[in-house]
Amino acid sequence: SSNCNANCLGCSRADPFDELKLNPRILKNKFLDFDKFVEIIHAKKFQSVSEIQFCASIDDPLMHPRFLDMLDYVADNTNLHIIIHTNASLRNIEYWKKMATILQKTKYTLNFSVDGLQDTNHIYRRGTNFDKIMENAKAFIEAGGSPSWQWVVFPWNKHQIEEAKALAKSMGFRSFRERNDTALD
Repeated sequence: SSNCNANCLGCSRADPFDELKLNPRILKNKFLDFDKFVEIIHAKKFQSVSEIQFCASIDDPLMHPRFLDMLDYVADNTNLHIIIHTNASLRNIEYWKKMATILQKTKYTLNFSVDGLQDTNHIYRRGTNFDKIMENAKAFIEAGGSPSWQWVVFPWNKHQIEEAKALAKSMGFRSFRERNDTALD
């Protein structure tokens, strides 16, 4: 899709002249048609592909109205490893429980992109809600899901890494991965 609930610093979705506004080149409310998605999945030229990534470079995949249908289709009809990156501040706990059930049918990696704790995550991931992210993670994990926590290290959150690792472990995250990003230092 072309939609995201966040307005992260440095995102290509931001207007280069006013980072609080959407880049006018990014069209709003554009979604890949489900039938076109199925067609792409089965295209002959993609038969040697082993994974499908829902990466969120200008969107959050969970913004797509049929995202769970897409995951379910891939899980039931392919051997693709599903990789998802999300800010995880979307949807309700029932959605996350359903996603956990779908993903348990296949090989997957679900990365929660959370770059701080309660008092710092919103600095980079503007527009997200830390409490909602933790609620969604809890629902996903309790439903049998096994997510990973991906943390971009910044000057304002690096002092929280060990605390976040402990939180991730106590909640049942599969892993905690740090990624250095010097663009905003």
